[in-house]
Amino acid sequence: MEFIKRSALSGEKYDVFDKDVIHILNIYQAAYYVENGCPILDVQLSYNRKTGKPMLVFLFRRSVTKSVFDSWCNQKEEGGAND
Repeated sequence: MEFIKRSALSGEKYDVFDKDVIHILNIYQAAYYVENGCPILDVQLSYNRKTGKPMLVFLFRRSVTKSVFDSWCNQKEEGGAND
């Protein structure tokens, strides 16, 4: 089994078990990250465990998204972010 993937989106190689790679399921959060300058590392297809419906999972680098994540959390606390 290969653990190193090359993103078809960014062309970057990444280790699927790298703790710096985060998986975002919330489309609003992913859009917020992109809007605030965080490049998407990759997009993967997954399936909702309850419904079996397909869903997109957005991969980002934790090290790149740290300050934007803090901003996202503050916005949620103030009632401005979508869930």
